[in-house]
Amino acid sequence: TVAAARAQHGWHAIDAITLDECPTEYGGMTAVPVIEDYVLTAVRVYQDGELLQTITPEGEDDVIAGPVYDSPEYQLIHFPDANNDGHRDLFVGTGGSRTQNTLYLWNPETSRFERCPSAADLQNPVFCPREGAVYDGGSNSAWEFGFVRYVWQGRQLVETHTLEMVENLADYNRNADPQYRKTHSYVL
Repeated sequence: TVAAARAQHGWHAIDAITLDECPTEYGGMTAVPVIEDYVLTAVRVYQDGELLQTITPEGEDDVIAGPVYDSPEYQLIHFPDANNDGHRDLFVGTGGSRTQNTLYLWNPETSRFERCPSAADLQNPVFCPREGAVYDGGSNSAWEFGFVRYVWQGRQLVETHTLEMVENLADYNRNADPQYRKTHSYVL
């Protein structure tokens, strides 16, 4: 059951966990990134040493994660229980502002990771299992930094709140695309 699976790894009791705090291996499962020209072109997922799945980009212009560097300080693989269903999922990417990252949710019916399109904009998520939410923040442009709160509705991540911070509202409005013009400044 879902409750038993959650109790197994204790995820439901956690208030908040960052991407860097999520395990890079879990329950005999590991993933090996394939990097070519600073782009992640494939991920090979192994269960107890046996190849379980090879994940590749879905479309011609699709990228799993980027930019990535073949360097140990850039951890690319994380196993959070992103959607709080009791199963570890696969987050691929470095996190951080203006990076491409991909979340794959575990499907227990097919025993495969499946891409979660509604999580395509996650840059640097903080998972909050106790409230069933994901908080994400990062640089949106040269003029703004944004924080977004999402909640899970089934296997879909739905935005509930957004906070965008700009250093100077007048400069932002002068330089930004008119459709994104801000009208109120926030003081924190």
